[in-house]
This record gives sequence, C-alpha cells and structure tokens, in this order.
Amino acid sequence: MIIRRNERNKFIVYGKAQANISGLTLKRRIVDNKTRYYDIDIKISFQDGEYFFDTEKYLFCSSINKEYYLDIVGIESVEAISMPIGGVVRYDEADIVFDVSEKDGKTVLKYGIVPNVHACVTDIKTERDEIIVEFSTDSKDPDPTVLFMRRSFTTRNGLYNKIIELETNGKSFFIPSSDLFKGKSEKGREIWDVAIRCEKIGYIFIDADDINDDYCDKDSLIAYKPFNSDGYLSIWTMEGENKNGNKIKVAILGSCYIKEAFHSLDFTNPDYKRFYDNVLVGFHHSFISLTSSPIDDSYDITSEYQREIELYSEFELKKNYFRKLKDSKANYLLVDNYADATLVVGKDERGQFITKNYYLNDSNLFTDHIKLVKTYTQHGEERIALYEEAVKKFREKINEVIPLSHVILVRGRQSLYKQKEDKSKELWPDHDFYEKSNKVWEKLDNIFLR
Repeated sequence: MIIRRNERNKFIVYGKAQANISGLTLKRRIVDNKTRYYDIDIKISFQDGEYFFDTEKYLFCSSINKEYYLDIVGIESVEAISMPIGGVVRYDEADIVFDVSEKDGKTVLKYGIVPNVHACVTDIKTERDEIIVEFSTDSKDPDPTVLFMRRSFTTRNGLYNKIIELETNGKSFFIPSSDLFKGKSEKGREIWDVAIRCEKIGYIFIDADDINDDYCDKDSLIAYKPFNSDGYLSIWTMEGENKNGNKIKVAILGSCYIKEAFHSLDFTNPDYKRFYDNVLVGFHHSFISLTSSPIDDSYDITSEYQREIELYSEFELKKNYFRKLKDSKANYLLVDNYADATLVVGKDERGQFITKNYYLNDSNLFTDHIKLVKTYTQHGEERIALYEEAVKKFREKINEVIPLSHVILVRGRQSLYKQKEDKSKELWPDHDFYEKSNKVWEKLDNIFLR
C-alpha cells in the first residue's frame, strides 16, 4: 500500500488497507494580538503507520454553521473506517463536530467548529440618534470589543469592506447611527453585522432570536432595522421615502440573467438602488409572443407560481408590455433572448402566440382555457424565422417608446457544468439541451443586433 498527499491536501490511497481516524486536535492561532483563528490537525492510522493531515486553512471560530470536507479516500477505497459515524471532540473554547459518510462513492470526513462561548441580545432601543444594544455573554473576557462590520455583499459570507470597533462596558454598546447612517434614507440598503471579539475565542456573532421588525424606526431620517435572517444580530439601513431623484430608470424584458443584477438580496449588485430605479419587469416572455395579437385576458388562472401569474401573465395575454413601458418613462430597456432560445412557443386556434414559460406551463391555462394547435420548439428553423419577424415588429414598437440606442442586449449563456461541494465540476444532466440552446441563443443575438 502506498499513501501520498497531493497538491489539494487529499490523501490518495493506492491499494487496500484498514484505516482509523485516531485523533482530531484543535489549535488556536493568534495573529496581530487581536484576531484569533483555529486550525485542525487530523491523525489517520493505517496498517503501516500514522499519517497527519493539517488543514492548513485558518478557520474563524465564528464559522459555526460551516462544514469542511476532507477527502480521505483516493483511487481505491480503503476497506473500512473504524470510528464512530459522528462525534464531538470537546475543548475549553470550542468543540469539533464531525461525522463520516459516503459521498460520490468516497468516504468523507465532514467537520466544523462550534464555539462554547455565546452572546445574545437582551434589548435594543434608540436614544439621541444612537442605537443602544444591551447583551449578555458567558465569555470570561474582562475587556471584550464590539466589532461593527459592513458586508461587502448582502449575504453573510465573511467578507467586509469596513470594520469599526465600538466601546462596550461588557453589558451594552452604542452604535452612533447619526454618523454611520447619515443620508442612507436616500440610498440603497447596507447590512452591518455585529460581533464581539473575546480574548480567547476570537469573535462571535450575537444571537438575536427575540429581535423582530418592531424595532424598525420608519419615521426617522436615520432608517435602520435590526433583523435576524440567520439568527444573529445585524443592522440593516433601509431606503426611505426621500429617494434620490437623479436615479436612472431601467426596464427589464428578459430573465434572471438581467433581473438578478437588480435585486437587493443578491450578491451581484446589492447597492443598485442607489443609482437605478427598476420601473418595469417582463419575465420569461418571447419576442414572438409579445409582438403578436392580444389574447382574452379574462381567464381565472391558478398556479403554484401565483405571484408570477399576477405580475407577468398580462404581458402574455394582453400583449401590453410596450404600453406599460411607455407609462414607466424608463431611460433604458435591458433585454435578453433566454425565452426565445430555451422555451417553447405555442399557437392557439386563432393564430395567436404565447410563451410556455414555467409559471404558465404549471397553471391551468393550457388545460382549461387555451387550446394550442401548434408548438414551436426552441431549435427549429421555423422558430428562428418567427423570431426574425418578431424582432422587426419589436423595433417598430419600441422606437415609439424609447430610442433604440437605449435598448441594451444582455448576451447570457447557460453553463454546461455545475460546481460540486468539493469545488470540482460535473456536467448538468441536460447539458446537451443547454449546448443546443446556446448555439440558438448566439444566432438570435446576432439577428437582434443587425
């Protein structure tokens, strides 16, 4: 049997052997006398000796819900891993929680760190333009520091673009909202995480299970909102009524390839509301459908996606997107060809077209109200010819509403691969369809740009 460790810090086992995970060791690292990290050593015993695995990866002790995977089996599987399925290794400062399981045909050790020191909010109030947070903690640190950290993105991923240290007496701290949040009522939101840095444990987030929306001060020019979307205290600066009148008004006619860039909860563009007003959204409509004749809109449509039905179905039935676009006074229109490249278009008995998108397809529209006499698949030449005619009509209609120079085409494509938890990639089951759709998408984009 030969054991090697490759560049990815994985054990590669050649041959078969009995293996035991004989120890997990937690190591605390101190950097710049302030920030504390954890490291884990794992000892694996084989028949011919013991081998050590050092994670070589600093782990914040606040990574309470994160999991790290160590692939301990390589080309040929070992016969057995003789240890409990899961367990806890306890230390004064934190516990290592682990389990062994099968994943993608390999034996995987999954482990994470859970700190034994906690903090929780007991009360929040405002006083003289300050947010006062009272908390309790079982940390023995006589001199804790509160960290006020502005997220780089709206999701809690540990990336912060600004960190402020706040003074505390060990029981409460003050957030000077008049300085930090001044003018934010005219802008998009920011999210600040609150953590306590302790001498021995590093930093820990503050539990906020009892926090609710009642703390939202909507009448104040200093707009803030404590919330606990993931169980920990954060401060969310809201967009108030006094919005910046110089924002660019954008309308969307496309899919998530555009829509996700104008979404407050997404990591791609969380501050978009500072600069743009999203005044109209058309979602998963083909140009073929939108430029055809109206369909009866008096149908009682029910669907699992009722919200999408309420927001977008009128564009498919009334064909009134262009009128709504004119009313919106949008400065720019962003479009993509996702629907025409990937979705089926149907024609009813009166020769009117409709897009078979996911929210209409799931509804009772095609079973109870509309009978389709013909469908046009995404990849047929007849469908492309219909698209060509639709784009001509689109140019005529749009030119009455917005300059063509203010219509922006987003050239999205579908990936053939997905990324797995271990950062490797594998083909999507429908990769053949995606590949065909991407080729059609390229054709449609070129037609649109002529």
